[in-house]
Amino acid sequence: MQELTRRLIASEAAQAPDPAAAAHAALERVFRSLSRWVGPAGAHALFARALTETSVTHPAVGALELRGQPEMGLSGLAASIATHGTDATAAGLEATLTAALGLLGRLVGDDVVTRLVDPPRDADA
Repeated sequence: MQELTRRLIASEAAQAPDPAAAAHAALERVFRSLSRWVGPAGAHALFARALTETSVTHPAVGALELRGQPEMGLSGLAASIATHGTDATAAGLEATLTAALGLLGRLVGDDVVTRLVDPPRDADA
């Protein structure tokens, strides 16, 4: 799941001003995508658990908070960066995304997770 996480973050890096913003964008994109498959409550529960697990080793994610509907996503990025710095926040977000994908992978398998959040691109598109 670590490789998938890095690929997802790299795909956001071109539009992001820094590594934390790229990781945040990737995490939010996956959160929205998984909400379609496991429902908003399921995605919220998955990412809440991942945030809880990750906050033990990455204090920068302790300032982050999951928002529910209608504005699903993650808030507190600026506060985390101000307190912990861009690199620590980016590392915490990367670890959180990896943890969430790993938790889901235990339920449905890593190959299914990959297809859900990073579908293959059509060579003709």
